[in-house]
Amino acid sequence: MNDGRATMEAFLRTMEDYHRTIAYRGLPSVLLETGRWFQGRIESEAYDSAKQWKAKQQPKEQECYFNAQSFCLDYAEARYFEGYALFVGLQVPAEHAWIVMPDGNVVDFTLEAAELIASSEGLPCDTRDALYVGVEIPNAFILETMADREWIDSLADEYFRL
Repeated sequence: MNDGRATMEAFLRTMEDYHRTIAYRGLPSVLLETGRWFQGRIESEAYDSAKQWKAKQQPKEQECYFNAQSFCLDYAEARYFEGYALFVGLQVPAEHAWIVMPDGNVVDFTLEAAELIASSEGLPCDTRDALYVGVEIPNAFILETMADREWIDSLADEYFRL
């Protein structure tokens, strides 16, 4: 985790420096100040609620905000996080959203969906050891925001008033 964490922190500092040039306090600043770190993820099949939701909703790759927010609205015990994820073998973090279960483990429906597609195409893809840094956005804020919108997207800027 140390090499990945150093890579992630350097990336966030670079983004923070850029944001300063445009007088913007962005998510990277918030993450450097208060971000929570997570290493790896647990398969959704390990939790009955996640397994059932996944079978019913069939989450898709590249829809991390939708997947994570939707699950949290259906299962209030899950916590919603936004931030960045760094995958083994890649050196550039990706903006991302995921859930954290009550036991503190990350479940990431989006990366599971991406792995299924890669596998079906015979491509190597293993994101189980991803490094995450994020901030929690309360489920109540998700619900409140959805009442004013017709789509689901990132909420960090609104929640932290960035």
